[in-house]
Amino acid sequence: MKVSATLRELGSSSKFEVQIEDLSLLGFRCSTGFRLQPGQTVVVTIPSLGPLEARVAWADGYNYGCQFDRALHVAVFDHLVAKYRKR
Repeated sequence: MKVSATLRELGSSSKFEVQIEDLSLLGFRCSTGFRLQPGQTVVVTIPSLGPLEARVAWADGYNYGCQFDRALHVAVFDHLVAKYRKR
């Protein structure tokens, strides 16, 4: 599943595009040309959802693993999978 989303640092209004490539109840893997640091708190906005806070757990080049502050509800996750799986 690939989803285009926006990401911003917590407390910043500057947003940039990211490509979410893996999504789970607990977090996501994304890629972007912008640099993020492990431990950094970010806000991700996935289309059809409100903003979600997450922490950058790891970085490998321009690929990042982020953990949600609160796990996604199963119904929300199932909706996203159904909506974006066909892309």
